Amino acid sequence: MIELHLRVSCQVFWEYEMKININESDYTEDDNNINNGCCDHCQSPVFLRLERFLCDSMISHIHEDLAMKGLDEKILQLSDLSSKYHIHGQTTNSILYSNTNPIYICSHC
Repeated sequence: MIELHLRVSCQVFWEYEMKININESDYTEDDNNINNGCCDHCQSPVFLRLERFLCDSMISHIHEDLAMKGLDEKILQLSDLSSKYHIHGQTTNSILYSNTNPIYICSHC
C-alpha cells in the first residue's frame, strides 16, 4: 500500500485535496507511456484505470463535503465539471513510485 496526496487544480474546487491509500500492485504495467491529458489514444489501459480511480475518489470526496454543507448549487457545478477531470504529465510509474506529491487533478487542458 502507498499513500497518494491528491489536489484539485480547478478554478471552482481548487481548495480540495485528500490523501488516499492504494495498492500499487493493482496498477503494475510494463509500459510507461506518458499521459498528456488530452490524447486518449496515447494512454495505457492501466493508466486510464488508475486515473479514473483517483479522479472518481476526488469527485466523491468533494461531493460528500458539499452535501454535508448543503451546497446543492456547487454539487451541480461539480456534476458539470467532473467529466473533465484528468491527470496529465504523469505516467503510471511516476504516480506510484516517484513521490511526486501532490498529484494534480485538473479540469482543463
